This record gives sequence, C-alpha cells and structure tokens, in this order.
Amino acid sequence: MNLGNLLESEGRTAEAKTLLRRVIALNTEIMSKQVTIQVRLDLSKARTNLGESFRDHRHPERSIAAYEKSRSLASDLIKQFADSPHYRVELAGTLLNLALAYDSAGNVAASEVLVRKFSDNVQYMRTKPSGSRCNRKRHKNSSNDEVITFCSLR
Repeated sequence: MNLGNLLESEGRTAEAKTLLRRVIALNTEIMSKQVTIQVRLDLSKARTNLGESFRDHRHPERSIAAYEKSRSLASDLIKQFADSPHYRVELAGTLLNLALAYDSAGNVAASEVLVRKFSDNVQYMRTKPSGSRCNRKRHKNSSNDEVITFCSLR
C-alpha cells in the first residue's frame, strides 16, 4: 500500500491504482480463506488509499464507492473492538474522506451527516471507557496555539 502512495505522489497514477487494486484483490482473497483483524484493517486502508486517488483525480463516484467499502470494514472492526483507538482513527479518517468525496459530488447533505459522525467518533475517542470526559491538557507549542484536551483510553 505504501508503494501505491509513493507512486501516486510521483504522478504515476495508473501504476498506483493498479497496485492498490492488486492489494485489495489479494486481501479479499485472503479474507475468503481466513478472516484476520490485520487483513481487514489492511483492506480498509487500501480501499481508503484508492478512494483518495480517485478523489484527487476528480472521480467522486468511484471515490465514494471505495470509501464506503473502507467504512464498512472499519465499522466492523469498531463493532468488535469498540474501545480501540487505532480502529477508531481509521474509521474517523474514512468518514472525513467520505464526507469530502460526497461534497465534491455535490451531495452536501450526506457530507454534513458524515462530518457529524466523524465528530462523534472523535468525541468518543476523547471519552474514557467509563463514560467520563478527560480533562488532561496539551501544553501550548507556541503563544498562538490553543490548549486542547486529550485522553488516553488506558
């Protein structure tokens, strides 16, 4: 997958998409034989990367399709591991990318719904498993930075 991103950054879009599709095909084949958490996560990431490539080259419909598949995989991981920040970050990124793709396609209503889901997901990550809010502060890096709260789910 990282090679696909590198090829994309070098302007070798066709090669990048071919590689990403191959990664998706291989992970899908592996999943048909043995479903593992890592394969599902890798497949979700590969679909997200393919969606980004389509979005960058102004193919919103293809981008949306790739992101929706990624979203489904990431959502399944969250159902199984609700308190895992790693999978929540993956889902949050996919939701935000999907919102951008819907916005590019002119579907502002769908984009707004996804942004709210993204916000809910981020809000969940800032809440302790017991349900209480975290109140730890990040120090300012400079006088212009805001102090923000963050939480570790440990």
